[in-house]
Amino acid sequence: KLRAAPPNLTRFETGRCPEEGCPVLLSLHGADVELNKVWARTYDYAGAMAKPGSFPYPAWLVQPTNRGSYGSDWEEQGLDNILSSLQYVHEQLPGLPGTLEERRKTVGMDMERILVTGHSMGGHGCFVFDAHFPDQIIAAECSSSWPSIGSYNGESHTLLLNSSRLGLLKS
Repeated sequence: KLRAAPPNLTRFETGRCPEEGCPVLLSLHGADVELNKVWARTYDYAGAMAKPGSFPYPAWLVQPTNRGSYGSDWEEQGLDNILSSLQYVHEQLPGLPGTLEERRKTVGMDMERILVTGHSMGGHGCFVFDAHFPDQIIAAECSSSWPSIGSYNGESHTLLLNSSRLGLLKS
């Protein structure tokens, strides 16, 4: 499951995304977040450019759920979930009327300009995605993240940490 919201085209003078497509805001949730109306409205905004119930920014919003019975981290299957969610939105451009061809001309998605955000487990996912796809990232806001699920639950260290940072983490 995922939530995807198209860009607010009123933010563009032409009323459409740039030729290369609109950038993407990839938003990754934390461990205790449930798929509900509160999570889905994370980026709601009541300013002058807002339309009720729509994403107010000039970018695609992609929020994959990555949910199992008790959550998951954003490594392995979680990263696959991110990639399949981005691919689905890129190919289908959901949430707007018209044919797929009409949507591609108006609200295409630029997979080379991704802003990734996340908090806690989502911050970890932000870190993982950024480490795997640095050339596609225009910005990352990885907040309160852990370096691996192993370091979070005390099992072990991660290869993403060098020995100096591991020492600080363990101290």
